Amino acid sequence: MAIEYLVIERIVSAHERHPEDRANPGFSGGESETMMLRNYGLQGWKLVTVISEPVSHDNSRRVFYLMREVA
Repeated sequence: MAIEYLVIERIVSAHERHPEDRANPGFSGGESETMMLRNYGLQGWKLVTVISEPVSHDNSRRVFYLMREVA
């Protein structure tokens, strides 16, 4: 059995974040990310970790690391 890895990078702007999170550019609201991870989960991918960092006052960079086992 082999393991595949996938890295997804997103730049999240302030308008995507929930109002209570706007003061923290390193964290974003999760509607689009939840749907993205759900769709990958249906394909057998598992989330390993997420790294979030501010790139400006209004934007943050989010990197998702996923893995899955393949036959």
